[in-house]
Order: sequence, then structure tokens, then C-alpha cells
Amino acid sequence: MSIDNNITSSIEEKIKEAKESDQISKILIKWLDEIDDGKKDIDTEKVIQELIDKIK
Repeated sequence: MSIDNNITSSIEEKIKEAKESDQISKILIKWLDEIDDGKKDIDTEKVIQELIDKIK
């Protein structure tokens, strides 16, 4: 299953409004896709650290 286009568009829009890197939205969308696909072994701490590093 894939995440609704409205959700991904909203994420991308909000990241642009915040004047942050588009890499942030890519990381978030990939993470949400993995959750949506039912992956159990997602390294959430790694994803959060990637996001923090991109925001800094």
C-alpha cells in the first residue's frame, strides 16, 4: 500500500513553507511508506537523527 498523494503533497508543501531542505520531506515520506508497508524493523532513532541533522 502507498501513502495517499494528499499526505505526501502536504508534507512537501509544509517543508517548503518552513524553508527547509527537500531532503527532509523525502526522509519523512520514505519513513511513512515503510510504516505503511508494515515493516517491523524500522530504525526510528536513525530516521529521527537524519531529520535532526538535516534541520541543523
